[in-house]
Amino acid sequence: MVYCDDSIKAVINLDNIKHNIGLIKNRLKSETAIAAVVKADAYGHGAVRVSEAALEAGASVLAVATSAEGVELREAGIKAPVIVLSRGENYKADVLYDLTNCVFDTDAAVGLNEAAEAAGKVADIHIKINTGMSRLGFNATDPGSYNEILKISTFKNLRIKGILSHYATADIIAQQIRRAAAARRIADRHDPVFEFGRQHADDAGRGRIQAGEAARQQDAVDGARIVVVVQKGIDPGADGGL
Repeated sequence: MVYCDDSIKAVINLDNIKHNIGLIKNRLKSETAIAAVVKADAYGHGAVRVSEAALEAGASVLAVATSAEGVELREAGIKAPVIVLSRGENYKADVLYDLTNCVFDTDAAVGLNEAAEAAGKVADIHIKINTGMSRLGFNATDPGSYNEILKISTFKNLRIKGILSHYATADIIAQQIRRAAAARRIADRHDPVFEFGRQHADDAGRGRIQAGEAARQQDAVDGARIVVVVQKGIDPGADGGL
């Protein structure tokens, strides 16, 4: 037996979502790009409608988890850059629909390069660096990572648009600041992975991290990735929110 109650519904206020993005924009430099994460149907809020609202409010990039989610946005008429954060499951579709893959190993780069070559196109990618989340990404301090990324940079049908990272403690300011400081020290020592990003990434070496850290470390990045804050807003918390 299946019980349905049509009186139960979720009402999404798109004006609130626009307001939340506006709060983030006010804490960032005007030139800092905002990437709104709308994976999993924008966390149940409706990917297409939320994406449209986010772009209207000032986001310039969208991020999804899968190729299929990116295709949904494209078929809805959304033309803004779309980053696939996990491994793309359909490289042919990624190339066809101009989705930007997040690359964190050579195998993915090979597959995407082959799909782009077959289509006669050059596919944009972001190189993902692991700075502590340990979920996905090249190890920032491993010399082997530099060699892999250097190899990927030679693929004729891929264009590295920048580097990105996902901090492990985005909502805990004290820990986040320590991680950011550690990453900054690595960059200051001219760590090969970060140095590669500065020398080889298109658009002057773009970097994207979570919005909270971008607000505090604006000279280090030119893009902020915002997730829960799109739907929930800024959490003032005991730690001071952003």
